[in-house]
Amino acid sequence: MTTITVEIPDELNHVLRSISTRRHLPEADIVLELLEREFRNEQARSTLADRWLENWRGRLQGKEQASTEDERLSYLLNKHLR
Repeated sequence: MTTITVEIPDELNHVLRSISTRRHLPEADIVLELLEREFRNEQARSTLADRWLENWRGRLQGKEQASTEDERLSYLLNKHLR
């Protein structure tokens, strides 16, 4: 296992200590739990995007246009179809 050192704002440290005390767990366990949860969420988001791209790859001609109101779709079309 690797040890890392992170500087956090005093206010965040106060919240961390409060949660640690309330849950009767070391602060390191709380931080590790939060990191693992966030990384799982990030991986799930990435996997969903990859599946979406695989589903549509080759089906679109590259001339599709997204409305200017749909910035995320416009970004994906421009990035992956050009």
